[in-house]
Formats: sequence, structure tokens, C-alpha cells
Amino acid sequence: MKDKRINIGLFVSDLSNEFDNAVCKGVMQGAKEVDANLIIFPGRYLKAQYHDKEYNRCEYQYNTLFSYANENNIDVLLILLGTIGTVISDAEKKVFLDTYQNIPVLLLAEERKGFSSVSFDNRIGFRDGISSIIQKGCKKIGFVSGPVTNEDAKERLDVYKQVLTANDIPYDEDKVVYGNFSEYSDDIVNNLLDKNPDLDAVVFANDQMAIGGYRVFENRGIKVGEDVLVMGFDDSASAQSLVPSLTTIRADAVELGRTGAIEAANFLATRMERKKYVKTSLVQRDSTGKNDFDLISLLEKRDFGKFFQRNVGMAATILIDTLMVDKRKDKDLMYFSSICSDLVREMFTQIRSDDEEMHKGQYLYHLIDKVMNSKIGETIDTSIIFRLLNSIILIINKYMPERSLLAQQLIYDYLSHVTTIIYNRKKFYEKDMDNLIWMCNGISKDMLIYDMEDDRSYGTVISKAIKLGFQSAYLYAFKVPYINYDSNAWHDWQVPKTMLLKSYFTDSDQSVVVDPKDQEIESGNIFTNSFMPQNRRFTILVSNIFINEEQLGMFLVEIEHDQLHLLSPFMAQLNTGFKIIYMQRTQACIEEQLERSLTKIKETSVMVETLSKADELTGIYNRRGFFELSNKHIRDKRNAGKHAVLIYAGIDNLKDILEEEDKASEDEIIKKVALLIKDAMRTSDVVARVGFDMFAVVAITDEPVKGDCLTSRINKFLKECNSKNKNGVDIKLSMGYSRFKCASDEMVENHLEEADAMLIDNRKSK
Repeated sequence: MKDKRINIGLFVSDLSNEFDNAVCKGVMQGAKEVDANLIIFPGRYLKAQYHDKEYNRCEYQYNTLFSYANENNIDVLLILLGTIGTVISDAEKKVFLDTYQNIPVLLLAEERKGFSSVSFDNRIGFRDGISSIIQKGCKKIGFVSGPVTNEDAKERLDVYKQVLTANDIPYDEDKVVYGNFSEYSDDIVNNLLDKNPDLDAVVFANDQMAIGGYRVFENRGIKVGEDVLVMGFDDSASAQSLVPSLTTIRADAVELGRTGAIEAANFLATRMERKKYVKTSLVQRDSTGKNDFDLISLLEKRDFGKFFQRNVGMAATILIDTLMVDKRKDKDLMYFSSICSDLVREMFTQIRSDDEEMHKGQYLYHLIDKVMNSKIGETIDTSIIFRLLNSIILIINKYMPERSLLAQQLIYDYLSHVTTIIYNRKKFYEKDMDNLIWMCNGISKDMLIYDMEDDRSYGTVISKAIKLGFQSAYLYAFKVPYINYDSNAWHDWQVPKTMLLKSYFTDSDQSVVVDPKDQEIESGNIFTNSFMPQNRRFTILVSNIFINEEQLGMFLVEIEHDQLHLLSPFMAQLNTGFKIIYMQRTQACIEEQLERSLTKIKETSVMVETLSKADELTGIYNRRGFFELSNKHIRDKRNAGKHAVLIYAGIDNLKDILEEEDKASEDEIIKKVALLIKDAMRTSDVVARVGFDMFAVVAITDEPVKGDCLTSRINKFLKECNSKNKNGVDIKLSMGYSRFKCASDEMVENHLEEADAMLIDNRKSK
């Protein structure tokens, strides 16, 4: 193991989900710290239940990504079971985990016996949050839980019950509803409020469900923070952007992921099962009403006034430490805190100074730029910056009231500067997104520049990946499209044995189109072959290329966390480009086959008639085609005097089959009967569907043939068909026939009545 850099695999759901995205960010940081390769599989949710079912009907295709991890390419596997397994049962989770029993597995955000794990200590922060709501006088507290199968949801519900009991508030099942951790919680929140219109607080098991709750409260005219107090869990970015801002429990998903990566490396080295916990803490905001946050009181507990008079640097440090909820020892966060302290120190110095030149504050504008443009400053909620500047006004009002007007004027100027930065950042982001959309929109177009057999079309995709700033990328195509239907079972997908590496780039700014003789790669080696980065670590994100039910290929990209948002529009266009190329190739094959068949079609009018007069459902002739083609054969001079038999057949028990077999459909039964009749007859015979469940056959022979002989043959094929249907109802057919000779003045219509009468007698005799 010392000679080999380890490969850590990470199973997450949807990277557009704030929680999964943050966990992914942490794992990426941790993998760098332990110098391990990281391979990310964003396989979405197992047996997912989406709000917009039609739009998301093919989301199950992402589940196939989980099938590409095995003991040959992954050394240790991190599974964010708390989200990818949100809606599946405990037994189903076991089946899923058993799939990877040959790989050391460490779970994230969920604990299970026999597995090492890193999860949140849900209890402390959540207990503090619910207790603070009760301390504000709330007694009627509703709870919006996550899925009943989710361990975090169960633990948070237990804390809710315990806190109520500790405060002599009886637990009421009617005050609890269950969601799926998504923001589409409107229906369940409405249900909760319908049953409990007098609630004075609602606690959500995560922030995402609180988003749906806010919509419901607004629609009902309920004011959050006044009419009802609201609390969430996670402290996601949305918690700060909601209006009013959401009181929540800070569960640092980034730290969870980072710890997970470090623990994964340790676990692989020691094989000792360990369970680690990431602490949670209450973050008070406006959704729980007027908070008891008294900044001056908190500062005075640390002798702020004394330091403000003697050591403004120390005073600035105390203020930043008091305001910053996030106490992680993260390098970027520590740098952000440091430059914020520098900014506050300079502001204090400027306000205290009598020097007019110093009040112009050019250096302060420079510090504000540093704060806003730092890694944390670019992503942090801007309300924190505004809160910091407002805190300075409060402090000056308290400790230097004679400078209050000056402080307000200066802070106003700085707020204007911050607003300008935010505006420019927004414009830059919009321009950046426009460029991204423009570039991505060209992916499918550029793929069609070359002939469909020219692999340079794949090279254009890699060229786009280079322009987007990815570190390396690998584009694989399947030899043929693989159909993957939604069976509601993630393990139905069979990974293709091999795939074709069409184009890639590694450690250069040039795309490489792979020679056809070198393209075939075993699927188990797509992360470990010689084309991958050598002698350095990498973070690879795995995406599958598909359109609807067809899986077409794979795209592997070496990526940084701040590039994740680029993938969605990129993959949308890549999927389309692949589909067009496959469709062109399919069309070319069809055209080639048609060209080969044209000579045969010209030799016989039967094939021409078949193509133009077919029944849409079954593919055999329709009523019009039957009469035209049958009469044409009967009147053909070459058939004059030959013997003809008209067979008329109908399904007796279609209604009975549909009633007995839940999964049966009219179309399936009719197609099955059409096929067996067609198989029973010769290719030269005319077989047609002439009514809803009625079929007709005309057979022309040189020698006389008994009609019973032909109906017996059909019955033989019917018996074979029924024998394959072990548990269903047998299909029953009634048949009649009429025999006649071909002649120029003969027509099949003359014999329908006789055949139909025999069919009716046959049906009555059963």
C-alpha cells in the first residue's frame, strides 16, 4: 500500500443538492490532505420518488454509476447512505451494501452495525434548538420529519420527543408528519397545519423541507418569526437566503466529508472499525423571532471595552471571533477571519483618528476587496458582511458616541463599495454563465462537423473540456447502445464488459483521438489504465451518457469543486450529441439494408403491399391490405385453378384474460395472437388483422388442402404459446374456414360469410 496511491470512491446522490455538494467538497479536501485519488459517483437516489415524475422519469439511469465501483479499481469506498438511501428500507440498504462486501466501506451521515462511519451528533444542537423555542413560550410545536427509514430522521425525531418530555409537553403523533428531505414538502406541511391550525412553532428535520414550509406559510398568510416560529437543520446556504432567515442547526457537511476521507485512509491502513461524530450547534436567526443575541453583552464578557481603548487589534479579534459561528480550523476560513480582523482594526483606527486624510480610507477599500474576493468571501452569505459593518456602528455608539455620525458616514461609503462588488460579481457571473451556455451549446453541433465514422467528432468534446478548465477528461463510447429500463432495482444493470476510449487529454492542452486499435478498455479498468494521470493524484467525477432508456457511454473528468456547476449543461449537450451520432449510424445501417432489399422488393409486389398496408399494432396486414393483396393473388393468372383456403379467427376470452392478469394489456394479447398465427402460416400466405380481435388468412396451394389441417396447425402454435404462460389464463381462439379455387372473377369477400358462420359454430361448441 505504501508504493501505491490509494483510490477512494465516493457515492453521493445529486450534486445539485446542497448537502451532498458540501459533503463532496469536504471529501475532495480530505483526499488532497491524505494524497489519495478520489473517484466520485453521483448516482442520485435509490428508488427515487421525485416531485416532477415526468421530467425525472429517467433519473434512475444515474443509479448505474454505482455499478462501476469494484475491488479492482477502488481501495476504500465512502457511501453517503443518508441521502442515496433516503427512501429505501433497512433490508434494501443491506442488499445495496452487500454488493460491495469485497471493498472496505465507510458510511457517511448514517451508522450501521459492522461498518465504520462518520456522522453528525444530531442530539446536542437539535436539543438546544428545540429547547430555545420552548423557552420563548412555545408549547404547540409541530415536527416535519424525514423518511421513516432514514437514521438521521429517526434520531432527530427522538430528540424532539425527549425535549418535549423534559419540558412536560405531551407528545402528539398528529403534530408529526413525514417528508423525504426535499424542498417539495408543501403537501405534508399543509396536512400538518390542517390538523393543527393553532401551532406556534414548526421544526423541520432539514433546511430543504423548510423551503416548502415557507411557501405554505406565505400562501396561508402566516408570518414566519411572528405567527409561527420555524427551525431547520443543516445550516445550508438556503437557510441564510430565506426571508426571514432560518434558525437552524449547523451540521458542517464539509467537515463531515473531510473527516470521512481522512478516516477512510486510516481505516484502510488499520482495518479497525470506528465511529466518529461531527458536532452540531444552534444558529439563531430571524425565523424564531427576536433573538436574545445582545452583541454588547457578549463582548463585555470578554472585556471588549478595555481592549477597545488600549488595543484595537485585540478588540477586532474578539469581535470577529464573537460574530463568526463557524469555528473550523479550515485554512481558507482562518484566512478569512484574519483579514476580517485586519479590516475591523483599520476601521476602529480610522474612526478614532482625527486625521482627515485617514478618513478617506483608501487602504480600507483595499481590505474590503481582500475580504470579498477571498475564497470564503466569494461564497459566504453577504448578510454576514453587512452584519459586521452594522456591528461596528453599534460598538461606536456604545464606546465612542461622539464619533457615531462619522462612523455612520464611513460605514455608508463602505456599504456602497460592498454593494458595487456584489453587483459587479453578479454581472461577471451572468457573463460567465452566458459564455458557458454558448460553449456548451456548441458541443453537439461540433460533434457533427465530421463524418459519423470519424472519431475526431469525439475530440471536439475534449477540446471543449480543455477550454472549460478541467484538468483531464476521458470520453468513452459503448459499442452499441444498451437499453436499461426502470425496474426499480438499481442492481439490474449489467456493466458492459468493455467500452471504447474515443478521446482524452491529460496534463496538456491538446485533445488526443485514440487509435481504433487501442480504444477497447475493460470497464473495470477505466479508472486505472495507462491513459489516466500518472505519478500524481487526481479527483475524477464519473458521468454516464444516456438518452431516455439508452445508455450510450461514459465521461470521466478531473475536476475541482468550484467547477461542478459546469457539468450539468456540458452533459446535457454531450448526451444529445452522442444520441445524434448513434441515430445517424442507425439510419445509415437502415439505408444500407433497404438498398440491399430494394431488388427483392421490386421482384415481388407482396413486399411492397406489406410495407404500405400493415396494421400499426401488430405489423401484419390491416383489413385494407388483406383484401387488396388476397384478391390480387386469387385473380393472378399464375394462380388460376389453384386451391385457396380462407381462415377466419377470433379471440374468445380477451376480457377474461384482462380481468385475471393485472399486468396484461389488450395490445400485448392481440400482438401475441397475431405473431403465433403468422408463425403458423407460410411466408407466402396473407395474414391480417381485420377487426379489433379478429384475424384472417388466405393460403393458396397447388394441391387441395383441408381447412382443418390449417386450423389444427394454428391451434398447435396456440398451445405452445399458452404453455409458456405458467400462471396466466390460456388464450382461446375460435376459427372457421372456406375453401375455393383461384380465378380471375373470384374474390375473397364471397367466402367471408361461410368462414364466419363456421367460426360462430366453433365458438358455440366450446
